Amino acid sequence: MQTLIRRRGAGTSRFIQHTPIKAIVALCMGAASVSTTGIAAADGEAIFNQRCAACHSIGGGRSVGPDLKGIHAKRSADWLIQITKSAQSLVDSGDAEAKKLLDEYKMMMPDQNLSDADVKSVLDYIASKGS
Repeated sequence: MQTLIRRRGAGTSRFIQHTPIKAIVALCMGAASVSTTGIAAADGEAIFNQRCAACHSIGGGRSVGPDLKGIHAKRSADWLIQITKSAQSLVDSGDAEAKKLLDEYKMMMPDQNLSDADVKSVLDYIASKGS
């Protein structure tokens, strides 16, 4: 419910609309359930399409980056979360697999500002596409 307040200024009347506090609180509470990407964490497909699909496919073959079909059988979930969030950190740590990927693709995967829950939802989406 909105209320109208009549104000006078510079010889003209203006109506200014005010949104009740309850509506603002409800909006803030809803925003708290959304991740930093602006996408619900459970929506792995949307995150994949927004953040990953430009460089990776799922069963479509090699692209700018590796095809991710069956990635769960090749790498642990913890490793996949690490390389997604910061491939450079993984390479810098001396991880042989990360270095091998860098050597093969000649490009560092950019860091993704995603929560662990976001990455897990993307991994679940990739797994749902078959291995």
